[in-house]
Amino acid sequence: MPDIVISNATPLITLLSIGKLELLKELYDKIYIPKAVFDEIEEGKHKSFYVNLEEISWVEIKQAENKFALRILTNELDKGEAEAIILYEEMNAQLLIIDEKLGRDIARRESCQITGSLGILIAAKRMSLITKVKPLLVEARKNGIHISDRLFDSVMRQVGEE
Repeated sequence: MPDIVISNATPLITLLSIGKLELLKELYDKIYIPKAVFDEIEEGKHKSFYVNLEEISWVEIKQAENKFALRILTNELDKGEAEAIILYEEMNAQLLIIDEKLGRDIARRESCQITGSLGILIAAKRMSLITKVKPLLVEARKNGIHISDRLFDSVMRQVGEE
């Protein structure tokens, strides 16, 4: 199990939308989120699934320190994604949870080990923390989370729920 795990906003929003945020604690014990990611989640206070992450003991909010790197990365990414990648590097993290394609591509370029929302659900099923992935993906889609048909089908094959 990785010791230091950083998450971007979209995976948190996806897991919150399906009532499965606790999978992060079960899989990793603790996660770190950049301040910009916290701020992004706070913008969704009006959503029915909103949770104040400051009140969750196993979530720690950290500010990325390298302002120069942040300015450079925010030319390509939003502030949350940029801070997540910088925090990964600053904390010598072992895993970055990120969903957006451009963010994933840049994270890989920066040698980050990555997974995403769907990778979390796949890992949770493999560890018997959940029994089915399909209903969770259907619920995520109903809640406005974009999951392409191709990706949906690929996940179903990986978890044996075709």
